[in-house]
Amino acid sequence: PNGIKGALSSAALIFFAYTGFGRPATAAEEIKDPKHTVPRSIVLALVLSSIVYILVGIVSTGLIPYQKVANSGSPITDAIEYGIKIYWLKIFVSFAAIVATVSVLLTTIIGVSRVSFAMARDNLLPKIFSKMHKKFSTPYLAILITGIVMAILPLFGNLKQTANVTNFGSLLVYAIVNFTAMIMIIKDPQKFRRYLVIIPVLGLVSCTALLYFLAPISWMIGVSWIAVGCVYYATIRCHQKMS
Repeated sequence: PNGIKGALSSAALIFFAYTGFGRPATAAEEIKDPKHTVPRSIVLALVLSSIVYILVGIVSTGLIPYQKVANSGSPITDAIEYGIKIYWLKIFVSFAAIVATVSVLLTTIIGVSRVSFAMARDNLLPKIFSKMHKKFSTPYLAILITGIVMAILPLFGNLKQTANVTNFGSLLVYAIVNFTAMIMIIKDPQKFRRYLVIIPVLGLVSCTALLYFLAPISWMIGVSWIAVGCVYYATIRCHQKMS
């Protein structure tokens, strides 16, 4: 009922739920045969999660009116309680939702800690983030710090605001990645088939379009953090040149 603008605004808000598909790329150094494994895992993760999300959305809005789903703090359990009214099923779904949420947090910790590790290796973060565990060969301090920061962050904002800011960063990153892929395909026609350029072009256009539909607060906070990052990067590089 809210037209294409409502659909795109919703897509922009829910984008963070799909960002896990890129996690394998951040841990490529630790994966066997990454050339084949990483692309396959990314495609499988995106396709399977999309199917599950779509089916859950159809079932939820089929059991209860979409207005109630929109105003619910736990729409899936409310849909079951309203439509099926099986008490044990409600408990089971609530437990499954908690497990799913924890698994998403764990994959986020894996991704962010590996990015922090790579940045520390390139002298863009303190060396503590690149310290490896002697037995497991993992950046354990980066994992611990990331986990602690993630545990504290929910105290400083509501879920919708956090999702909006997260989406701004994610969409901007994916827009840059698509732009980079587009340039690579154009510059190296011997390695890449030219018609493949349509994929990053579509990715760049869609990410840019979804950025437009994010809430203004996400732009304000996101641009502010980018400014802080630029100042930090310039300071680090200046210090490195002087030393």
